[in-house]
Amino acid sequence: MDETKCYKYYYEPDEETGAFCIGWKAGPCDDKASIYDFSSAACNFTSAFDIWGIPIAGGYNTYGGGGYIAKLDVNRLVSQKIVNELYLNSWIDSHTRAVALEFTLFCLQVNTFTYNMF
Repeated sequence: MDETKCYKYYYEPDEETGAFCIGWKAGPCDDKASIYDFSSAACNFTSAFDIWGIPIAGGYNTYGGGGYIAKLDVNRLVSQKIVNELYLNSWIDSHTRAVALEFTLFCLQVNTFTYNMF
């Protein structure tokens, strides 16, 4: 029979807000390695206040507007390297309670921005 493993329910006052090295390892981080890591910034907590974040309603809970953010904003090649590095280092793991995807598109023909959040 499969064993079910339960994880702690999300409670915002208990939210992890620490800074970590790649792979969720405790610091101090290797300064030379972080120069070559595309995703090292994604292991540092960003508060909702710093990004004008608002709470996000999910299927099981409402989550704080901050968190660990991976920015995919340079170009497609760099974004692919960041996503690959996040995957290889288990950025989304058993401690992850929610994943939000936000992006903005610009349509040059009509000079309009469109904001999306999933």
